Amino acid sequence: MQKIYDRFNQAGQKLGTFTAPGDDIEPVVNARNVIEVEKAKPAINHPGAKAVLKFSFREGLSVRQTPEAAKAILDAALGA
Repeated sequence: MQKIYDRFNQAGQKLGTFTAPGDDIEPVVNARNVIEVEKAKPAINHPGAKAVLKFSFREGLSVRQTPEAAKAILDAALGA
């Protein structure tokens, strides 16, 4: 997985690494594709999710980070 991450990073993609709410996997997203970070809704999202990365009106990714922490990760990726 690290080779794929390095390849995309070398190609100029702005990548952010997060933690999935229900597992120990670390989803990697292209920070440029995230249009909004929302607070997770317990009735809709995984119980362990604190934030949702929105890629479009219908597509999102629940993450364990708080919305503030998620925004900081994305900002850091975009500034890199």
